[in-house]
Amino acid sequence: MVRLLNDPGLEKAVRLYLPDQSFAAFLESAEHIKNTEDFQSMVIAPVIRQVLKQSSQGMSLSGFENLDPSRRYLFISNHRDIICDPALLTYSLHQKGFSTPKICLGDNLLTHPLIRDLIKMNRGITVKRQLPMKDAFRYSVLLSEMIRGTITQGSHSVWIAQREGRAKDGCDTTHPGILKMLTLTGEGTLLEKLESLSLLPVAVSYEYDPCDALKARERVLLEKTGTYQKKPGEDQKSMLQGIHAPKGRIHIALGRLISFQASEDLSPKERLQKIAQAIDHEILKLYRLWPSHSIAYDLLHPKMRQGNYLAEEKEFFIKRMQAQIQSLSTPDVDQETLRTRFLESYACSLERKLASNFI
Repeated sequence: MVRLLNDPGLEKAVRLYLPDQSFAAFLESAEHIKNTEDFQSMVIAPVIRQVLKQSSQGMSLSGFENLDPSRRYLFISNHRDIICDPALLTYSLHQKGFSTPKICLGDNLLTHPLIRDLIKMNRGITVKRQLPMKDAFRYSVLLSEMIRGTITQGSHSVWIAQREGRAKDGCDTTHPGILKMLTLTGEGTLLEKLESLSLLPVAVSYEYDPCDALKARERVLLEKTGTYQKKPGEDQKSMLQGIHAPKGRIHIALGRLISFQASEDLSPKERLQKIAQAIDHEILKLYRLWPSHSIAYDLLHPKMRQGNYLAEEKEFFIKRMQAQIQSLSTPDVDQETLRTRFLESYACSLERKLASNFI
């Protein structure tokens, strides 16, 4: 807290995110912050309300009525935005009177001291990446122990993304490696270890992905060269764009606890794949489609129209897409391919729902 209050960028942040409060008043109120609950109530909640006001057309919720206040969960969520995915769930739980969860975030995001302190002050758990194999396994065990201890013996739930990194193509899939990490500790069978963590799927649905064009560009370059090396500060740029860029409407849906069933004839790897598919199924079912998804699908497949949307909604989508693509126009990125990847990122959820008979 001392480092935060002395950060040279704090005053600018207060003016941006708390426009109704003077910096002097903020500093005075900060003297009364004694713990995470105070910090989230007095600082983070007002900031998120302001972000929603500035960058969205409102947020709706479903499934929160099924939560048991006395129980701790492992919220396993689709991952579209670096900060907003966990922040909006945390804010929603806080507004509903639930204890806020610990949040697992990659250490590649914690390069700036202010960001690191803010994440830690919001119950952040550092997920270390790019470790040598021996160190990676040792750290995976430690991370597994921390998550398990927090849920089974502690007083907080935990949020974790279903995969490392955001879904760049708009297709939400669970990486079995996440589940394998969770089974490195605990007692009983593989299924019993997972069941004891109370896995609860979460789907965060944005009408407009604030980083859609950046993700599409990354895919184009990856396909062209086979590798994509992030530039210094790129993650921080994506974090800020995710916070500030327009998102349209937002919906957060909580599902029900995953029921763990897998044949004893399957290998551990196959069982984890089956459970990952069950999580994918639930998240896809929970995911809310917006007109943007249908418009993108129809632009990709003009003879297979799925949309029920207004002409002005389509016009807005196209103008927005063209502006985004134009802003990223460079000689090494083909605009038509970029447009296709942009549209695919919106159409994927609709295509998968159609394939699963969820529509």
